[in-house]
This record gives sequence, C-alpha cells and structure tokens, in this order.
Amino acid sequence: MLQLHAATYATKSHLTFVYSRLQLDQPPAKMCKMLGIGRSTSYKYAKRQSFESWVAMILFLDTEFTDFHDPELISLALVSECGRLEFYAERTDFNRQRCNEFVLSKVLPKLGQGPSFNSGEFATALLTWLEQVHALDAASNVLVFYDYDTDFALLKDALASSLPAWLEGTNVSGCVNQISWAREGQEEAPTAHHALHDAHELRVDWLASRQILANRLET
Repeated sequence: MLQLHAATYATKSHLTFVYSRLQLDQPPAKMCKMLGIGRSTSYKYAKRQSFESWVAMILFLDTEFTDFHDPELISLALVSECGRLEFYAERTDFNRQRCNEFVLSKVLPKLGQGPSFNSGEFATALLTWLEQVHALDAASNVLVFYDYDTDFALLKDALASSLPAWLEGTNVSGCVNQISWAREGQEEAPTAHHALHDAHELRVDWLASRQILANRLET
C-alpha cells in the first residue's frame, strides 16, 4: 500500500548550499515552501501541486549496484515529485563477490534500512507499487527521471517483464548537472550512496534546475 512521507532527505541546509553556490535570487525559504519541507500533507495537496501542469506522474529514480562493469542491482528507490510517495527495497540475492571496493566500503554498510526481497519478490513488490502510483492518475503516464542510464536499465531488469506501456524513462542529467556540480567539494552527507537518499537528492536538484530556468525566462 502506498505511504505518504515527509521529505526528510530534501533538507533546507542542502537547498541553502545549492542557492548560495549558484547565486540564485529566490530565497531558500520560498523553495522549501514549494517543496513542502517540514509539513505534513495529503495526496490531494500533492496532486494539486504536481499534476496540474504535467501530463505524467513524475518519479525520481536511483539505484545502487555491484560494479560499473556488468552491474547487478543491490537496491532501488523511487520518489515522487511531491516527495511524499516512496519506494525503497533491497535485494537479498545479489552476488557480493561482484562488488567493487567502493561498493563494499560505501554502499553495503548502509543496507538494512528497508525491506529486502529475492529477485522474484522484488519484481512483484516494485510492479505492485508502480501500479498503485499509476492508479492515482490512471489517465496519465508515469515518467521516471534518472541521471544515469544504468539506473533505468536496472529498473527494467528488476521488473522481470516487459515495461508497462504507461511507464516511461527520461535521463535528466543535462538538467541537474549544474546543481550537482555546485556541490563539488562539499562534505559528503552520511546518508550518501544510499538509493533513497540519492533519489531525494535528484528530486531536489531537478526542482532547483526548473526554478533556475523559470527565473531566466522571467528576466
């Protein structure tokens, strides 16, 4: 069953850093209000804020995997545009011997913070959640945003079946790179390299990039 969450990973300090590095005019407080950080909400609010100007439900995707060469899925997260709908799950049957040194030291220690499934159970849980999301606005497609092509390839593999006709993927790295590059040199968050943290971070970066574009169009 779908759950609504506060946007705990989209912190005000993160937005403040993004805005200061990019020298944006819009104050972080206004952006926080736009993201709904720190306040509870209902799906009615989320739908009103997110869907009126879009023809699709937008989800932000991140995965963790064993290695860049012949990657095998370890964990996967999806976060809605409003920040309240989340999917996070870990696989129990990935081959740990295929993990590179970075994954062994930075990714595996952060596991155990959500449900875990074997490959078959994972596919069922993921498809069930996506179908529930689609049912919220069945007349529209579900659009998955990601910043690395392997993420979407692993999502498709995880479903263990053909992609639903209403599910599409789009690489938004070209939109969010200026935001993520602005964090270069910043001390890494303790929760980084966890799929759910990184999916929320992608969401915040994309929303910030959309606001940058809006500001430019207004000038």
